Amino acid sequence: KTERGFFALMSVTILGLVFLFAVLTLAQQGIMGRFILLDAENKFKSEGLADACVQASRVAVINDPQRPIANLTVPIDTETCTVVSLSPNTPAAGESRVRTQGVAGGATTNIEAVIDSDTGAITSWKELYSL
Repeated sequence: KTERGFFALMSVTILGLVFLFAVLTLAQQGIMGRFILLDAENKFKSEGLADACVQASRVAVINDPQRPIANLTVPIDTETCTVVSLSPNTPAAGESRVRTQGVAGGATTNIEAVIDSDTGAITSWKELYSL
């Protein structure tokens, strides 16, 4: 009779530990999923900021194609982006290379674009790991 009670107690204990492990695993996945979504949102926001600085640079190139720019902070709504450099006649005459950076919540996007100085068209665009 004592063995039956011991077996039942051990069964309940083991099942309880299995269920506890399952609940903790699922809870951790939910928390990690939230952080992944937050990281993705911050990256998307930093890309938008860096893109906005490229667009502001296009306007600057059209207005004065020979004016170099370095470390210009551009306000975008409640955020800012940075035109790290705008180099006229680089990589070729009639073109301007612009490097911009957008930062949001720890996510950073660095963009290098080449703008046609006459039309303002973007002829090259790439994301850089660092500037």
